[in-house]
Amino acid sequence: MTYVSEKSFMWQKIAVEIELSDSQEEIIQSIRNGANILYIRFGRHNLQENLTLLHLAKQALLEYSFEISPFKPVIGIACELSGKWSRLKCHRHQRPIQLQLNQRILLTCDKAYEDKQADNVMFVTNLDQRMKQLKTGDLITISQITLKICKLKGKFISCFVKHLPDNGIDFQVTNYERVNFYGTNSCDVNDIDLIECNLLLENNIEYIVVPDIDNEQYVLSIIEMINGSEQSSEISPIILGSLSPAADDKTVENLTALINGIVTDRENIVDLYRKACKVIIFNITDFEKFAENILHTVDVYLTKSSLQNSLKTKLKTFNQASISTFKTGNKLNATCTAISKCIEYTSISIKANAIILYITKSNCEAEWLSRKPLPCPVLIATSDRRIIQTLLLRKYCFPIHLPGTILSHRMIIKYVTIYGRKFGYLCPGNITITGFGEKDIQGVELRYVPDDFITLCQ
Repeated sequence: MTYVSEKSFMWQKIAVEIELSDSQEEIIQSIRNGANILYIRFGRHNLQENLTLLHLAKQALLEYSFEISPFKPVIGIACELSGKWSRLKCHRHQRPIQLQLNQRILLTCDKAYEDKQADNVMFVTNLDQRMKQLKTGDLITISQITLKICKLKGKFISCFVKHLPDNGIDFQVTNYERVNFYGTNSCDVNDIDLIECNLLLENNIEYIVVPDIDNEQYVLSIIEMINGSEQSSEISPIILGSLSPAADDKTVENLTALINGIVTDRENIVDLYRKACKVIIFNITDFEKFAENILHTVDVYLTKSSLQNSLKTKLKTFNQASISTFKTGNKLNATCTAISKCIEYTSISIKANAIILYITKSNCEAEWLSRKPLPCPVLIATSDRRIIQTLLLRKYCFPIHLPGTILSHRMIIKYVTIYGRKFGYLCPGNITITGFGEKDIQGVELRYVPDDFITLCQ
């Protein structure tokens, strides 16, 4: 590759978690910087804060669409439900709570203490569903702190701090820390799940993530809730999931038949979900634990905006270095080789800078390519919103919204080439492979990107 564009070696997608501290301009900057998906964790905010985050994300996309007109942004929003895991829920602006060894505190499900400042009383979500399973002497963990139950009365649990990490004398816990109750069964779906699912359907959110999965029935209940909701949506959401630490091997395997993809930070399950052709979104917060052995299988990396640039640099460096290991395999059969196999073979043979595909109905060829070792991104022209929604989660595949007025073979290639130039996938001197699998056009073409092919008006 003589000429290298900015995104020649950006093959994985990037999902950026947005938070209340982010401004609309900061979110737009993350999108300019290559974020493909905006990720919101509902479990770390209250309902009003989640509404604020949804509004921020949608307004950022609207402003960005004005910025890049006449092109349309292809950015998705993924929302992770609060789930059944219990969490501390203190006042948003309350300082971290300082706990000392043997200190007495109260945990409660009394909503009068939700979002209330109190050092000795902490509201816990979903606690009302667990109260009947708890008894005196049971252990509870919050972060690295262990509590022991002294007494249960009404909506309150009296505890004392039994253990602090590293034999310390005090320790801080923060808002929305997870609370683990040993020996209790997991909660079923609840009113919060219903409220959140209806909210996401109302806002036409593309991806819903079911968190803390430890059994198949919980996922089935959420899917049934979404499918049976009276709230209409312009497009059916794609259901993703994340595993509870308590999920056993059988649950991990059985989930592959229920969800479209997995959000995880566990390297040991990546191969299983890859073999099942599921989307893999890998959560990364620490580059010291950056696992290069799974880079070939991850579709999307989930990270904070502060780590976005460092992640991009690592991905591009690794991807560029890996090209020398790609092999074309067996020679093509002139009579029965699928077009996707032809594209894979040709792209590796000539070290193409980009692949251009035109898709109208089926995304099978693109999804097949996303699981192969390609040396370049795949720019996919389509006007089908469901195809865009699906391929946005796949490695290599960068869908481009094609206006209905562009119909001819030549104009489609021109439109995608201009798009590639504008957004850093192509530069003058690049070689592209164009594949058409429709009934009227079959075949693969090699094309050169000229330096004067830059405006839609030409």
